[in-house]
Amino acid sequence: MIARRLAAVLPVAALAAGLCAQDGIGKKVEAALAEVDAARIEATMRKLCSFGTRHVLSRTDSDTEGAGAARKWLQAEYESLIPQSNGRLSVRRQAVTVPCVRSGMPREVPIVNIVATLRGTTDPGRIYVVGGHYDSRNGAGADGTR
Repeated sequence: MIARRLAAVLPVAALAAGLCAQDGIGKKVEAALAEVDAARIEATMRKLCSFGTRHVLSRTDSDTEGAGAARKWLQAEYESLIPQSNGRLSVRRQAVTVPCVRSGMPREVPIVNIVATLRGTTDPGRIYVVGGHYDSRNGAGADGTR
């Protein structure tokens, strides 16, 4: 009973737990999860940390420090996968200025996301979008230098 409720509410978790084997999806999810590499995840986290602060007000003019360096690295990492995708992967920068009401911060803050989009192989209308937070925040929310 609980498994069926979970499957209705959290289909991905249900698949990962092997609760749903419709059309072999459960096996595909299990195979994808088996490819998760903890060492690679750790290496990615360490690389992001190597840029120092990635606060939204941090440097954007450096290749080694700040949010600008982190996003350049992330974009290059995604773009390195394009040749393996047979033209299905695209990578773009999504720049937007957002209002900010935090004390000590500018009224508007420019944000740049790096978005990778992968079209399906058998159904090109199906897309997978990959992104994530590469920014960081310290204890002093308006401080873009630490």
